Amino acid sequence: MSNSTTELNDLLRRAFDVLDGAHKARISTTDLAGTVYAEIDPYGTSPEMVRWAAMLMLRKMAGAMCRLRSLLDSAIAESGNSFYFHLQPRYPVKDDAEMEYVLRECLTYAERMANIERLRHEAATKRLHADALQSETDALVRARKLVAEVLA
Repeated sequence: MSNSTTELNDLLRRAFDVLDGAHKARISTTDLAGTVYAEIDPYGTSPEMVRWAAMLMLRKMAGAMCRLRSLLDSAIAESGNSFYFHLQPRYPVKDDAEMEYVLRECLTYAERMANIERLRHEAATKRLHADALQSETDALVRARKLVAEVLA
């Protein structure tokens, strides 16, 4: 990772931390990108095409950072209630072309249902992938192209 990429990621993380620390219900990738862009071009002197390209890349980086952060947050969440232990503090919500990461307690019914459907679809897709890999493995073992090992 280049020094510039690391610096941009640090700026995005700090911008997210400020909004998250203020308990902002919705954090959009565009807001994060705009905050960081204002730091790297505070006078807005870059040509319009450069500004557009930078904003697109910053939005993409912000989305990746938010997704990773949601996964990490859910992995280290501490709760005495096992039902809530696996829930993320924020969930993605797509509004037109805009991606936002919304505090779980601020999700609307429709946003919750969309995330439930997305998670179930992802789980079904992973199950199909696992089944296909299992079928291929079984076929390779039957064809003696792969040796089945006894796992302890």
